[in-house]
Amino acid sequence: MLSRTVVVADPQGIHALLAHELSQAAAEYSSSAWILVEGKRSSLARPLELLALGIKSGTQIRVVTDGIDEAAALETICSLLEAIP
Repeated sequence: MLSRTVVVADPQGIHALLAHELSQAAAEYSSSAWILVEGKRSSLARPLELLALGIKSGTQIRVVTDGIDEAAALETICSLLEAIP
């Protein structure tokens, strides 16, 4: 299991398109992936659950991956969250 703390860079926070992109990116890997924020947890396999967290731009979140390709999954997901569109 690996984890990394990142700051959401998108000015709109985690919105529908970004949630979809994160879900698609996570689906490319065998590993499971979650977002942890303010004591809440959401699987990246469930974009609507991720949207329900209401994560705004500048929010510090923790990304957790677990599985055979966890390092690659973590890198890809964090890159999407730290990118400024």
